[in-house]
Amino acid sequence: MASDGALKNGELLANKSPLRHLYETRVSVQKLRVQFNNRTAALERGVDSVDSETMETYANLEKLAVSMESALDAAAARLLKRYPVWEHWLSHVRGIGPLLSLQMLSILLPPIPTKGPSSWYKAAGLYTEEVEGISRLPRPRKGAGKVTYHTQLRKVLWNVGDSFIKGGRYYRRAYDDDKERLTTLHKGDLNWPPHRLHAVARWTCVKTFLSDLWECWCEADGIHNRGPYGMVALPDGTKVIRHTLPDGATQDHAFKPAPRWDGGEKKFKCPCHGSMFDTEGKVVGGPAPRPLDRLPVKIENGRLMVQYQEFKSGVKAQEEI
Repeated sequence: MASDGALKNGELLANKSPLRHLYETRVSVQKLRVQFNNRTAALERGVDSVDSETMETYANLEKLAVSMESALDAAAARLLKRYPVWEHWLSHVRGIGPLLSLQMLSILLPPIPTKGPSSWYKAAGLYTEEVEGISRLPRPRKGAGKVTYHTQLRKVLWNVGDSFIKGGRYYRRAYDDDKERLTTLHKGDLNWPPHRLHAVARWTCVKTFLSDLWECWCEADGIHNRGPYGMVALPDGTKVIRHTLPDGATQDHAFKPAPRWDGGEKKFKCPCHGSMFDTEGKVVGGPAPRPLDRLPVKIENGRLMVQYQEFKSGVKAQEEI
């Protein structure tokens, strides 16, 4: 393989196997370490009677497994650095650490310039199909033939969603907001029991994350050939960003989130890179290279008017695009 430098998309595709094998080895060693730990704990409780030498052997094996995990984590960190999006964005996202990222990136294909994050949704089977008059995600069903999505990718993304829900922060709020919306929308509907509300809100959380990952991956790899964006409202009232592809077709996806105000800490927090800003827009934490950009405003006929401008991201100077 190449040096520790970042790899281009074609090279990433050719080097998926080592990444996947490293993850699988890491999981195997983790299970082994847990088994040693459980065995040692059981012996200490007196479940079995063993001599001190055997106890020491188990303790040494557990230490060896911990050392192996550390070595594998170090190797994973080196491999992840070959993905520009890891340093650019993913490493700053709360709730998805190196192990989950390693597992996910070993399966996900790099963004295709002419497509959007919906290609990832399709690959993971995150689209609905009618089953007995009810919209469901596709899954193995008797007599339905082979599944057309990547089952392992869906399992990985389920774990990603679980991590976000347990860890809180921005993507937990995306889950909570959608669950509240669905609960209100389907109140009294027996086809929407609590476990379904939870599952659908979880996948909304995951798709929001994938959409952000897609945009940041394109940004990190310098992919700029996507069409213009426009905010549109779908029939159910959901607001999405619509962009135009080179062939004239359109695609919808979730909007890349802007910094949100945290009233408790009195800070603006960026869910993408983990940067934080005070009430004046000054950087008080995270990797942001400059304060929040200021836009010209004025009051006109009792309305606040903002002059829209777009600036280059990731640089110290405020350079208009």
